[in-house]
Amino acid sequence: MEIKHQNIKFYILIPVYNTSNYVKKCLSSIINQTFTNWKAIVIDDCSTDNSFEVLKEFQMLDKRIWVYRNKTNCGPGLTRNIAINLVKEHLEEETQNYIVFIDSDDYVSELYLQSLAEIILSEKPDVIFLDVVQEDEYGKPIKFQKLSSYKNKELEKLIRHQMTGKVPWGGVRKVAKAELIFNHNIEYTDDVIGEEAIYSFKVLFHATKVAFLEGYHYHHVIRKNSQSSSYHEDPYGEVCSKLESTLKYLNIYERYKKTYYSFAFTALIGTIYRMANYYPFKKALSLSKQKFKKYKQKYDFNLDKNSLEKRVRFILPFAKLNLVALIVLIAKVKKRFDKKAK
Repeated sequence: MEIKHQNIKFYILIPVYNTSNYVKKCLSSIINQTFTNWKAIVIDDCSTDNSFEVLKEFQMLDKRIWVYRNKTNCGPGLTRNIAINLVKEHLEEETQNYIVFIDSDDYVSELYLQSLAEIILSEKPDVIFLDVVQEDEYGKPIKFQKLSSYKNKELEKLIRHQMTGKVPWGGVRKVAKAELIFNHNIEYTDDVIGEEAIYSFKVLFHATKVAFLEGYHYHHVIRKNSQSSSYHEDPYGEVCSKLESTLKYLNIYERYKKTYYSFAFTALIGTIYRMANYYPFKKALSLSKQKFKKYKQKYDFNLDKNSLEKRVRFILPFAKLNLVALIVLIAKVKKRFDKKAK
């Protein structure tokens, strides 16, 4: 049974690019929501398959689905920004407006919005974190991300854990009050990977109350040919630079310096692991030494250890001893172990 609207409205923002085989399930899961006061803004980012035709079909089925198409390919971050600006034009007064992001190859349970509305009625949060199940293209669970395990953390720790990625980034993993986003001009960046990092930090930094939706209502589908699974040697280098600029612009750099360094170190280890998985040992070691040297020229190892992921914190003692070869070897072994585990 649907709960009363109680002046709650959800704006669901969906960027689409070449997901015609998945977006039907995504949009069907939205149409089937038990909570009905929503609008979906779906933007096709110049798909080369028939995604746009599929979207137009769904627009005919349900007037709550608004379909747009970019004139040029903008990427997921900028496409989400376009959608955010469209929401701004249609906000309803005297209504609690919340922005929900869903990726076009993902889907949600029919109780997703209703469960969010119940939390909004009881807690009136600025941000709601979600538990997310990652699954393969056939619906087999790969990983359960229980973000509700952080519900007893104080907000300052959540901010720091979000900065480093210990609490996973991603607009889809959190729902935010529309006014929070508009009042602080919060947007995504145009990065190929990590475009949600600055958005995630700012949303949480400017929030005063955070809540958590328990239970796996959001299904995040991991595709082999998706953008996030493609190879990028230094995926977070540009993001790291933009985060530094953001901290300085907000005049909070010194406050978060150690945590920012922890993110820079996390980015470094992520890059080394990627190169170790992509190149033979000798070349991976040579490239890793270059990245390691570059890190030490700008940063140190006086880090916010509590905000490091376990796998990164494990590597820290070896990094302090400059044991780059060992780190590359560990990455190689982990890759082999992961393959056997599949």
